Amino acid sequence: MITRDFIDTLHCPGCGSSFEIELQHATEPGGTGIAYGILRCACYRYPIVDGIPILRQRSGPADTTDRCVTYIEAGDCKAALHYAFYYDSPVATPTSRWRKAAGKLGLAGSPSQADLTDLNHSFRDVLKLHRPASYANYLFHRNANNSFLAAIPLLLLLNQLTSGSQDASGPPPRMLDLNCGVGHASFLAGALIPGLFRVATDHDFVNLYLARHYMVPGVPCLCLDAEQPLPFKNRFFDAVLCLDGLHYIRSKRAIVKELDRCISEAGLWLFPHMHNVLQRNASPGVAMRPADYQRCFDFLPNCLQDESDIFKNFMGTHCLDLSERRPAEDLNSAAVISLVATRNPSLWRRHENLDRCLRSPAANLAPNPIYRCQENGTGVSLRMQWPTRALEEECAPVKAFLPQSCEIESGLWRGLRDQNLDEAGQSRVVELMKSFVVVPLPRNYT
Repeated sequence: MITRDFIDTLHCPGCGSSFEIELQHATEPGGTGIAYGILRCACYRYPIVDGIPILRQRSGPADTTDRCVTYIEAGDCKAALHYAFYYDSPVATPTSRWRKAAGKLGLAGSPSQADLTDLNHSFRDVLKLHRPASYANYLFHRNANNSFLAAIPLLLLLNQLTSGSQDASGPPPRMLDLNCGVGHASFLAGALIPGLFRVATDHDFVNLYLARHYMVPGVPCLCLDAEQPLPFKNRFFDAVLCLDGLHYIRSKRAIVKELDRCISEAGLWLFPHMHNVLQRNASPGVAMRPADYQRCFDFLPNCLQDESDIFKNFMGTHCLDLSERRPAEDLNSAAVISLVATRNPSLWRRHENLDRCLRSPAANLAPNPIYRCQENGTGVSLRMQWPTRALEEECAPVKAFLPQSCEIESGLWRGLRDQNLDEAGQSRVVELMKSFVVVPLPRNYT
């Protein structure tokens, strides 16, 4: 949710001047957030579309105007949403939906007539409508992806921000989720670390739209270009998370130095899943060698590790070992690497018993979507079912740790469904969470 107070903490990424709200057409339900409007700075006018400020400037002449601004000025907020959703996303919309949208824009008069999306649908159904099939499958089954599971022990380090170093009477710790996708990591961070203030950013408006309405409602979402300066105040954040994102940013050294401005002196830097250019990857981005990634962080104490080692240690023994730092050259054979950096010396140790941190009373718990659930006479049978062979092959390491099938008795199933578990049920669910048969999920996910 974007409020006036939060806007006051931002500045223009182009000129650095503060924002004023030039126009506000609609507010969020309850009247506390801005749904549609225009932000003006010293050099540009940025649209707020469906509660998401789009802080990117159009290239071209100096007087280039964002099309969404034009629609909002005319009072046609539906058209602004339509344009941002269908024409401004770097990820292609599925062909049938794209043709329908283009036809309505080009042939049927006002784009405000377009039926964008019905938010009464589940997250799974909306993904199928608005993301390509392979990408939709990947996003929906994130909790069965080893790259996501390997990021969880790094996420759990965020508990250090709330364990004695923060003034209880002060503001909650703040985390920037850079290149957040549709918000799985932000959702999980909020479920595992209650009270954590998160800001989600991505260059893709559609991803942010899905994140805002399904994964992280209430979390400020900003559409921005990570190749440009960030719009945040100095030392505004206590941590940054960039999962599967740095290899898609060209100006890596620049964004890391910009993050150093925005993150507190003893802040936590989490960069899970960075592609290694020395190894084959189906979607490499602008990858580098491990030593070159590490060089971008040479002003910070940091630890670079093979993601597969992090995954096996976490799934097998529920630990994350940051006590030893291997030379970057030793990781040249790793397909994917992860990095932790901080000036806080207390983090450079072996972190044990991380499975104790997985249970959160605030989380909505449900079976991992990779399992097909079928009721029987005594309860529910769960059986692992992959949507495609390609995704199964990509996530092959998971199959060594997640059971192929599982039985959940009727009483536990009802308690899980109603989020009303007795003491015995809670103990059983904790065991199921350790093997990721049961995971925290947003409501209306499936």
